[in-house]
Amino acid sequence: MRWRRLPAAAAKLHALVGVVCSLAAVLLGTTGALLIFRDDYVRATLPEARAPADLSPAALARVAEAAEAHFGAERLRALTFASASLGVHRAFLVDGGGAYLASDGRVIAHWSKNARVEDWLFDLHRHLLAGEVGKVVVGSVGLAALALTVSGVFAFWPARRGFRRGLQLGERSRAELVRAHRNLGALVAIPIALQALTGAGLAFPDAARGFVMRFVETAPRAASLGASPAEVDWGRAISNAAALAPGAALRGATWPSAERPAAIRLRQPSEWHPSGRSLATLDPSTGAILSFSDAAASGTGDRMLDALYPVHAARVAQPILDLLALAAGIGLALLGLSGALAFARRFGAAPARHGRASDPSFRA
Repeated sequence: MRWRRLPAAAAKLHALVGVVCSLAAVLLGTTGALLIFRDDYVRATLPEARAPADLSPAALARVAEAAEAHFGAERLRALTFASASLGVHRAFLVDGGGAYLASDGRVIAHWSKNARVEDWLFDLHRHLLAGEVGKVVVGSVGLAALALTVSGVFAFWPARRGFRRGLQLGERSRAELVRAHRNLGALVAIPIALQALTGAGLAFPDAARGFVMRFVETAPRAASLGASPAEVDWGRAISNAAALAPGAALRGATWPSAERPAAIRLRQPSEWHPSGRSLATLDPSTGAILSFSDAAASGTGDRMLDALYPVHAARVAQPILDLLALAAGIGLALLGLSGALAFARRFGAAPARHGRASDPSFRA
C-alpha cells in the first residue's frame, strides 16, 4: 500500500533537505544555545549589571534624560530598562549601535553595530549578518527544520529498535553516523520542533498572524503613526504610563521618528515577554498619554503571538523551557554536523559498505 512507502520517501526528503540545511543548522543551533546565556555574559563583564537597579519611575526618567543628553534625541531609537535580574539599561541607536547605562544614567559601554559579542551573536542568529535578506533565510531554515523534524520522525519509526544502541560511535562508519543522527533526532525532536516553529514565526510575523487568525481571533494591529524626532518630557511620560497599570513593570522607552511614535512599554504580571507588550503612546512635548494597548486584556491569538519570542529565546523564567531551548540548540548543531558527515561518508565506498553490513538496523 502507498502509506507503507511513506517512511522511505520521508527518509529521502529528509536527506536531501538536510544536506542543504546542515551548515545553517550548526550555525543557528550553536548561536541559539549561546544566546541563552546572553544576560549571564553581560553580568560577567559589567559589574554594574550585577548590582540592583532603581526601577522607580523617577529614576527611570532620569536615565532616559541622561541617554538623550548623551546621544541626542535624533540618535536614539529605544531604551530597554534594567530589571530585577539585570542591573543595566540598554540603549539602541538608529545606526545599529548600542550602549549600556548604569542605574544612575552613566554610559558604561558604547559600541558600534555588532562590535560587542552578544550583539554580534544576536545579529548572526537572527539575520546571518545580512539584514532582512538574512532574516528571510533564517526563517526559511526554521521551516525546513520543522519539516526535517517531522520527516525524521517518520524515517526513524521503522528502525526504532536500533534506538537501544544509543548514540555510540565506534568506527564512525556512515551507518553508525546515521544511527547516532537518527537516535539523537528522536531525543530532541520536540525541542527542535518548538524552536523551529517559534523561530519561523518571528522571522515571518505577518504570515504567523495570518495563520493564527485562521483558528483564533486576534485584534487588528493599530497603525503606527510616526512623528519627527524630538526631545520627550520623560518625567511626565513615565509617571503617566506607570499610573495606567499600577501592577505593571516599566520596561522601555521609544523615541519618536517618522516610522514610530514616542512610547513607553510596560510588562503586566501575566505577560511572558521580557520587554512587555503593553504600550502607551504619548505626546512628546507634554508627556500626555495618547493611547494605551493593554496586553493583559488581549485575546488568545495575540497572547500566542506575543509568546513566540520568550519561548524561542528561553525568556519565560521557567527552567523547563530553558532546558528545552538549550537541548534544541545543542541538538540542532549536532544533528547538522552528524548529518553532513554521514552524507560525506556516502562518497567513501568502503566505510559505507562496512557500515551497512555491520549494522542490521541501518536503513537508507
